[in-house]
Amino acid sequence: MLKLQFKDCRKAPVGLADKRITLGQDSRNTLVQPDAGVSLFHTGIRREEGHYYLSDCAGEAGTLVNGERISSRYQI
Repeated sequence: MLKLQFKDCRKAPVGLADKRITLGQDSRNTLVQPDAGVSLFHTGIRREEGHYYLSDCAGEAGTLVNGERISSRYQI
C-alpha cells in the first residue's frame, strides 16, 4: 500500500487504501489540508492496475512534483 507522508511531519503518514482520494481545503475531500497554498480541490490520487497516478484538480496553486508543475496525470 502506498503511504502519503507529509514533509513537515505535522500529520501522521496516511495509507492510500482507497482507489481514489482527493486532497484540498474543502471538507468534501478525502484528506482535508487547510493551508493557504492549497486549493479547495487541489489534487487527486488514483490507483489503476497496481499503479498510482497524481493529477491536478485545476487549482490556482497547481500540483508540483519535485518543484515542477504537472499538467497531466503523473505516475508516482
